[in-house]
Amino acid sequence: MQDCFYNSGATAETGARNIYDFDNDMCDCFYAFFDCEKKALEEIAPNLTFREFHVIETILKLQKTNSNTLSIAATRLGITLGSMTTAVSKLEQKGYLIKERYIIDQRVHFITPTQKAIEASARHSAWHEGLVKELSRTFPQRDMDTIAAIFRDLTHFFRYI
Repeated sequence: MQDCFYNSGATAETGARNIYDFDNDMCDCFYAFFDCEKKALEEIAPNLTFREFHVIETILKLQKTNSNTLSIAATRLGITLGSMTTAVSKLEQKGYLIKERYIIDQRVHFITPTQKAIEASARHSAWHEGLVKELSRTFPQRDMDTIAAIFRDLTHFFRYI
């Protein structure tokens, strides 16, 4: 069991890690990643907040299935319709999104990314690709497969707890 953790701090006596240490390591990893991504986003689009950038990404993903409406995006992001409306208004002012009423049902608003949003998202995707390439140079493939499986399991865990 001791070999399962890189620099784990596990001891021969216990063979297991202290829960506090595990929690600290997990939090440190998540925070380090978010800090790294935040710095990258500041270079890509300095006038966007981390949350605004993820609103844009959500709209781009929803647009692929023609479900890029205000209400669906709010649901996907787990925020209220009012908060989503405010976010979209700010992003419209910054030139990243366009909000339009649906011709058939005036209550529905479609959100469309501008070219500026598409370009920022492409640079962000390139950053993620570079990050994965760097990780794959750092870790052997078997470790990358293990890390990917752990990320999938953690994602599932956090979504359904």
